Amino acid sequence: MPNHEGYALVGRDSLAVTRAKLALDLGREVSDKTALSAIARDHGQKAPNVYAVEQPGEFHIDMRMMCLGPGEVVLNDAREAAEVQVGWLKDDIVTSKPRHPGPESSVWQRLNFHRKLFFHKRRERRLEDQIVALLEEGERSASFEDLTAKDLKTAGLTVHRMAGVFVDPENPTEDMFNFVNGRPGVDRSNQRFFVGLGGDSRSEVYVARKLMQDLPTGIVRLHFLDRELTPSTLGLFGGIKCRTKPEGDLISKQQLRSPSPPQLAPAP
Repeated sequence: MPNHEGYALVGRDSLAVTRAKLALDLGREVSDKTALSAIARDHGQKAPNVYAVEQPGEFHIDMRMMCLGPGEVVLNDAREAAEVQVGWLKDDIVTSKPRHPGPESSVWQRLNFHRKLFFHKRRERRLEDQIVALLEEGERSASFEDLTAKDLKTAGLTVHRMAGVFVDPENPTEDMFNFVNGRPGVDRSNQRFFVGLGGDSRSEVYVARKLMQDLPTGIVRLHFLDRELTPSTLGLFGGIKCRTKPEGDLISKQQLRSPSPPQLAPAP
């Protein structure tokens, strides 16, 4: 928090499960306050600094939000993401429209042009349905994100909204690129960085501008992993943050090289 105290965020679904399990173990009804106190002990936090937030339309809250600095949270904006993707799809359909080969073209070239034009018109018709589905899913997800934003602000956190999750146009309920579930950090020179899953060039440029220019994140370096890895990790229901846990202090290289250092100490 801005006062240098730690805090924890827990999804309301998880809180409900914890409360039910405690009630089963104790043989009596358990309040949200009691369940939050138990969660606080597990995380080594003060009970008042553990906040329940609405699930932002996803099973893990960190698939739609990330903590960047003291008291600051970046939350996905599904509406904006849907609108951005619709714009990209429209651009693609315009640039992919086949061009007539000209009056001097051969019969085969003209036939091939009409064949391509036929399939292009079919993609245009399919695009209309995709746009409707994208916008509907964006609105559905955003309705949960709005509740999450309200809970985060009630907890005293500053919320920044960003289109950080882009879904599959063919299946809008599935993530295609997820730039929220990554790892922000501070390097040895005290500069902020972010490591995220890769995406196509447009989405990476879009997110880079958001994180490095539009939002007051202080991030000066961005690292995107190979985009070929993204489908497999998202298909296993997680991202970089779900599969890593940075903890502790930086250790000097000298100590790391030692086969059995007497005691690890933070690097200067």
